Amino acid sequence: MNHIVNLIKNRFLVDGSSKYCLFSENPDKKWCLFSIFIKPTTYSTISHTEVEPVKDETIGDQIPSLNVLRSLGCSESDISSLLLRHPPLRNAEAGPLRSKLSLLTALQFTPADLVKIIHCRPWFISPRFDNSFEKRIRYFMEFFGSKDILREAITKNPSLLVYNFNDGVQPVIQLYEDMGVSRKDLIRMLLIRPTLIPRTSFDDEKLEYIRKSGIQKESKMYKYLVTLIGISRHETIRSKVANLEQYGLSDDEIWRLFGRSPYLLPLSMEKVQRNMTFILGTMKFPANVVLKQQCLLTSSLEAVLKPRVLVAGKIKDMGLSPEIMRNRLITALRMTEVRFLKAYINCHPKEVANELLEFYNNAKGIKRLAVASKKNSKFRNVGIFSVDVLDQLSWNLFDMSLTETLHHQDATGPGHSVSIVAPRKESYCSKDALHYLLEALDMGAPPHGGITYGLDRLVMLITGASSIRDVIAFPKTTTAQCALTRTPSEVDAQQLEDLFLRTQS
Repeated sequence: MNHIVNLIKNRFLVDGSSKYCLFSENPDKKWCLFSIFIKPTTYSTISHTEVEPVKDETIGDQIPSLNVLRSLGCSESDISSLLLRHPPLRNAEAGPLRSKLSLLTALQFTPADLVKIIHCRPWFISPRFDNSFEKRIRYFMEFFGSKDILREAITKNPSLLVYNFNDGVQPVIQLYEDMGVSRKDLIRMLLIRPTLIPRTSFDDEKLEYIRKSGIQKESKMYKYLVTLIGISRHETIRSKVANLEQYGLSDDEIWRLFGRSPYLLPLSMEKVQRNMTFILGTMKFPANVVLKQQCLLTSSLEAVLKPRVLVAGKIKDMGLSPEIMRNRLITALRMTEVRFLKAYINCHPKEVANELLEFYNNAKGIKRLAVASKKNSKFRNVGIFSVDVLDQLSWNLFDMSLTETLHHQDATGPGHSVSIVAPRKESYCSKDALHYLLEALDMGAPPHGGITYGLDRLVMLITGASSIRDVIAFPKTTTAQCALTRTPSEVDAQQLEDLFLRTQS
């Protein structure tokens, strides 16, 4: 701890590999509380609002490479900013540089566009691209079919100018064409997902996914499913399938669902969990309803599902007509905002309509606490903690065993009062149902001395997570249910008998 304080006091500069651990000061019991990883940074005396002046000789008329930029219409301020971003530009050979930029100018790139491209991918002016650059542009021109589309593709992803051409660009494009993705569809996918080329990989497992989806090459969804599977990692795909399997859907049902609606594959696991919990817990629909009504997964829970379901309940409680019946609820959820308001809110007398509209707007205005906290957080841009650090932090805190704690429990005096509550395994507890709790507390709960830090909320703010569930091991859903243990839920007669309980209707 003193070492870190000294570093701060002396204002030492550290490199990106620096790692510091905070240890207990007790020499007999050293356990790491948390690790701090310091990101690499550069030191400069220039403020963010200042532009470092470029010496006159660096932008003088005697530098051939800079004269090439001037001849293409680049201003002196553009040249200055380029030299700050890529100083070797002043030593570039004028001939190859003029050739490359002329090829881009022929695609109707403006001087401002050229400056942005060099800023984004300055190494395309490197000599190693001199011999293949014209071949690359000619190939892309033939592939995209027009200057306008090629210019749009390069603007969205300047890395097309520097990707490995022979071992990257050509093989990937040929691979998709061999799989039945037409050139027209592939161009559209490249514009939608500019990083398609470097992220694509296929093997037998991914080809099996496509087969299980049952999608045909003639389908309009084929290009979306193939490209999404191609750029996704195996771990990501498996986790998203398992995420839906926990709600009782089979593997074949899930892949047929992805085949019909490939846009479900990129949805975050958290969004799917929150929507499924709302569908099952609040709407009381079976899980397999999403196989036919994919809008229940894609719709926003806070902006669409929850407000409209609440309004349906409000209309029912007020005894109004038309009522949003259960068989019409899906239709109401799929409506546009204007149509929904016209059909179920504005159709009532003015006072009633105003009351419903206020209720509806209030329901839409309710944001998850994590979202509101992130928006106003000072720490949302701080990236000092990585996932590995948080994982290490949580496990090191938990690894303080009950035996070690009891060893120090006899200490008296200020700061040594620690309350310990050991877990009780009552005979009526079902180990099959509660093993995840009983085994986790075999060594006792981590002692806290009566202090609660709100560590999960703090970690959420520091990491910029969208939800506190992202940093909690077993988070509850928005309806206070546990997705892992399916609690609270109905109990069977045997469980009630074990607890000597009975229910009354």
